[in-house]
Amino acid sequence: MLQIKLKVSSGLLIILVVALLMGGASTAGAQDVANGSATATILTALTVTADSAIRFGDVLQGVPVSVSNASNDSSGVFRIVGAPGREVSIYLALPEYLAHTTGGQDRMVIAFNDTDGAWDDSQGPLPQPEDGTSTTINPHQSQTLTLDAVGGNMAIFLGGTVRPSPDQTAGSYSGDIVMTVAYNGN
Repeated sequence: MLQIKLKVSSGLLIILVVALLMGGASTAGAQDVANGSATATILTALTVTADSAIRFGDVLQGVPVSVSNASNDSSGVFRIVGAPGREVSIYLALPEYLAHTTGGQDRMVIAFNDTDGAWDDSQGPLPQPEDGTSTTINPHQSQTLTLDAVGGNMAIFLGGTVRPSPDQTAGSYSGDIVMTVAYNGN
């Protein structure tokens, strides 16, 4: 076994200790601390209302009836109000049929084509589908649209077609149309 003995003089030991202390002092002097901050602004909550149902009116057995998305009297209307100028994602869950309101045993087919939707973000108090400011959308696809930059308003208009069978049971029919709206982060 080989042993090595180091003999360090007391003067050399003092120099090493002083050098280590000076090196440690310069490292501590190179540190600094800064305080940052975090901020956030909560946007106005979205308000979504179903202002008007699609109104097909009186329907005869076996005779299809269509309603345009541009009919102020008959088209379905959803109204959205939120933070001005913000993008929202919109999804419509559309029914395949309307159910007889008494007992719900009979059903009537309802269909929506790719141009049965429209939207309008005009600054007026009541956006209208027929004033030339509405834009056609496909109600089967999710939409990313921008709310009005001044008031945060938007209206979605919906038309469609009912197709009663030749022996359709007389009476009232209804079905739910569900619109989901959320800010998309832009």
